[in-house]
Amino acid sequence: MTPRDLEGRTALVTGSATGLGRSIALKLAERGASVIINCTKSIADGEVTVADCQAAGAQARLVQADVSTDEGCQKLADAAAQAGRLDILVNNAGITKHARDHSDLDALSREDFLHLYSVNVAGPFILLQKTKDLLVEAHRQTGRASAVLNVSSIAGVAGGGLLGGLCCVQGRVQYDDDQPRPGARPSHSCQRRLPGFYRHPLVQGHDERGAIQQDGSRGRRFRAPERGFRP
Repeated sequence: MTPRDLEGRTALVTGSATGLGRSIALKLAERGASVIINCTKSIADGEVTVADCQAAGAQARLVQADVSTDEGCQKLADAAAQAGRLDILVNNAGITKHARDHSDLDALSREDFLHLYSVNVAGPFILLQKTKDLLVEAHRQTGRASAVLNVSSIAGVAGGGLLGGLCCVQGRVQYDDDQPRPGARPSHSCQRRLPGFYRHPLVQGHDERGAIQQDGSRGRRFRAPERGFRP
C-alpha cells in the first residue's frame, strides 16, 4: 500500500497531461499531495490525468499554460499561490525535434533550436523565479525543505540518433544543474533526473533502434514511464 506521506503538500508538475509527467503526478497524488496538472495543448489528456489523481484521493486541477513564456509561468505560479505555498516543483515539460543524422547541421533551423531552448532550459528557470517565494514560504510554514526536480534527458550526456537538438539543450541543463550554489538556501533542494527513452506519442513512428537505454547503450526496447518510477 502506498504511504500517504505527502498529505497537505502542494505539487506543481509541468507537462503532466501525458507520459512521464503524468506518472509523476499520479505517484504524488497516491501519496496524498494536491497536484497542479499542466499542459499546453493536451487538454483532454490533462483532464483524464486530473480525474485519475482525484480517484487516488488527491485534490487536482488542470492549468493550461506555456512554460516557455513569462505569462505562462506566471499563470502557474498564480495557481500555486492559491494554496499559499508550493512544496514540490517538478520541471518536467520538454520538447524535441527529431534529427536522424547528428552531422546534418541543417536538420534544425534557428527557430527550432530557440524553441527547444525556450521550453527545455528557459522555462524551468523562469518558473523557478516565479515560484521562489512560494517554495520559501512552504519551508517557513512547515520547517521542511521544499523540493525542486528538474527532469532532463539521458540525451544530454549520451547523445541519441534522433535527438540532436535535444542533446544540445539538455546538455545545457546538465551544466546549469551542476554549478555550485554559493547563495543556496536550506529552504529548498534541487535535483535532476535523466530518463531514457520510454513510450510516448512524441516518439511514435520513429525507429526504436535510436532508443538509448538507462546505461547509455543503444537498444531496441522502449520503457514504460510508469514502470519502476520512484518519486
